[in-house]
Amino acid sequence: MPPSWTPRFEFYEALLDEDRLIILVDLGAATHAPAPGLDLRLQVRVRMQAPREDGLRSQDEAAALFALEDRLVPCLERGLEARFLGRFVARGATTFVFMLPSERGSEVGAAIGTCELEPYRVRWLTESDPSWRFYWDFLFPDAFSHQRIMNRGVIRQLEQRGDRLTTPREVDHWAHLPSAEACTIATGALEELGYRVDEPRAPGTDAHPEHWTLPFHKTSALDEDQADRATWEILQALTPLRGSYDGWGAPVVRDEPN
Repeated sequence: MPPSWTPRFEFYEALLDEDRLIILVDLGAATHAPAPGLDLRLQVRVRMQAPREDGLRSQDEAAALFALEDRLVPCLERGLEARFLGRFVARGATTFVFMLPSERGSEVGAAIGTCELEPYRVRWLTESDPSWRFYWDFLFPDAFSHQRIMNRGVIRQLEQRGDRLTTPREVDHWAHLPSAEACTIATGALEELGYRVDEPRAPGTDAHPEHWTLPFHKTSALDEDQADRATWEILQALTPLRGSYDGWGAPVVRDEPN
């Protein structure tokens, strides 16, 4: 029996050469990848009937494509012991990505034939991928896209608690860096961007057992554009230093009662 995990699907936008690309990926699979026994990648490509000019889904066709997905995914998960890792939409087509046991590869065509996909016709391919390179190299978001996804999650939680996102408040940020020297350079770069930077914490004295932790702060609003702009400038400062960004947190600010 292939391993199991709790899926956590998130979407983000990227580019395929110069074309718009929308990716839905199961981030929950990351802690299990590569999963033993799931070493064959299956890609099922569905050509849209009425794509938008930019190659993405039109509003008129979206319901039919979602309905197709609702049939295809459980059909192949049942029939092939497959795990659905995500899909990508670009250039007038939707491509679904699965991992399955290699011994089920000979059954793919027959399994797809049972999935009731009319009026759509599909193309499919299989490829050995025991290290899940396609998941890591194509589906999984880069550092900026991953943090944008995290931003959405934090903002959603704040909204659920009644936060007035457009109200500035001090926002706390954390970074991890490989050395004290890197912390010194990062501190200068972040201070130039208007952040107040705390003293770095040595490895083992904070949440990270191996890297230095650098807390920093800035007063700002928390609408999604503001959060994403902050993410971009922080990553630009940290990436050349082999640093990683550990996200942000802020107090809830609600509307004053009348």
